[in-house]
Amino acid sequence: MRDQLRHVLDTAQYCDKHDGEPLAFYCENDDTVICRECIVKVHSKHDFKELGDVVKVQRDLIQEKLKCLPTEKLSRFEKAENAIVRTEERLTENQRKVLCLVDCQKLAMTKEIKENSNTIERELDDYYQQVEKDVRQQTDAYLTSVKLHLKTYQTKVQSDYIEMQKVIDDKSNEMTAEVMAFASTQVKTLEAEKDKQEMNKIAIQSIRDFARQLTDKGSDIEVMTHSKKLQTRIQELQTVEPVFDTNITNITFTPGKTKMDVLLHFPEIPEPQLSIKTGSFTAKTHRGPLDAYFGSLKQERAHCPELMVFQKVTWLETPEENYCIVVKGWPGHIQCTDDGCTLVLHADRGNDRVVVLGSDGRFLRNILTKSDNIELPISVAVNSNLELVVGIAGGKISTYKYIALQ
Repeated sequence: MRDQLRHVLDTAQYCDKHDGEPLAFYCENDDTVICRECIVKVHSKHDFKELGDVVKVQRDLIQEKLKCLPTEKLSRFEKAENAIVRTEERLTENQRKVLCLVDCQKLAMTKEIKENSNTIERELDDYYQQVEKDVRQQTDAYLTSVKLHLKTYQTKVQSDYIEMQKVIDDKSNEMTAEVMAFASTQVKTLEAEKDKQEMNKIAIQSIRDFARQLTDKGSDIEVMTHSKKLQTRIQELQTVEPVFDTNITNITFTPGKTKMDVLLHFPEIPEPQLSIKTGSFTAKTHRGPLDAYFGSLKQERAHCPELMVFQKVTWLETPEENYCIVVKGWPGHIQCTDDGCTLVLHADRGNDRVVVLGSDGRFLRNILTKSDNIELPISVAVNSNLELVVGIAGGKISTYKYIALQ
């Protein structure tokens, strides 16, 4: 690009309409650099000046405009690029963890199926041995019938286990494809956004380099030829900022059940003149759709503070209620902890006390009671010094410091 600019500057020394005529004048009416022949033939009635009389003003204007594109502006674009790269890494790590959980769930359920499959096979064999012992005096035909009956049942149950395994494999593959497709889409969006920011950065850097080269080393003719267009381009780039509206969403996996919890019913055994004890199983199976046992995927809005710096503020049109805790009386100060819990300091006026409730509305502990000379508390807050402030009926406000219990 610099070689191209150099070529443009070299060829701009002479008039392209009159060979060999140097560009030595500036026409104010047409805002262009002209030669003597141009004055005689085209610009004779226009206002024009010698190039040396006006070029300094244009150089100063360009230098002043360059102040609108400081180095800090480039730094903001570089920070935006770095934030996008780190977010891509977080997305990749999130995908790896979720896929790892899906694989672990598949292995655990597969292991459970195999264990119960082996268990029922062993228990059926053990039962058959017991039956064989009990009816040793009976005919071989009856023993063959019993064995065939049990084998048929075993084949049916094993077929169910095979079908279960197929459902688990299909569900695992489906979730794996969904996770990879979802992450891939977001990464592509971020890559496109990064390319956009990089193009803006290159444009700003190029115009800065060209402007500096023009003002530092350009001739009078070169400055006058490119001055206004250059200033206009700088003015346009002044308004360009690294802003984008890319919402990042994490995907989570909630493992389902792995253990089978439904005992198989023992098959009915024909009893033609035989006394056979009914057996029982310790082998288990799943009840209901296997999808529910495997687990589920859920998309959650990711918290990306690095990207939030460059994102536009979005106002919610309609607030969504997540969950509601019913508190009797006047809930005072509400504080969210780093681990996602919500603490509610509650002025329990009817019982003359101040209590702490958890995010599920469960009572945690008393902070102040009637024994602390508190009566009819109305409101509760925490000030900037992390002190408890309690408003009491009658206009009294008391401040309490937190102390560690021995």
